[in-house]
Amino acid sequence: MSLHDLIRAVQMIEKHGHLKKFTSKLKREQAQVRVPADTVNLVKNFVADNGLHTSAIGKHIVHGRGRAAAAANEIAGAAINADDGDPNKCHFGRAERG
Repeated sequence: MSLHDLIRAVQMIEKHGHLKKFTSKLKREQAQVRVPADTVNLVKNFVADNGLHTSAIGKHIVHGRGRAAAAANEIAGAAINADDGDPNKCHFGRAERG
């Protein structure tokens, strides 16, 4: 499924008032999605370039877990190896092994 199709599906679910129900089901079922690093970077750059990084979700997308943590991971060279044991958390600031 293409990313733009997934976005449209989520928009449709939200339009019909089922986003909260859908999100709860995804969490309960521990649904996952894998996104290539170049796509993650495209999203991060789009958010930053269009001034969307001031909202809470925008900050999360651009800075990952936080500026201090991201800087520490980069300095230590541990960005790829960092693992808190939960594969279902969103870590935009981290490259995924695999």
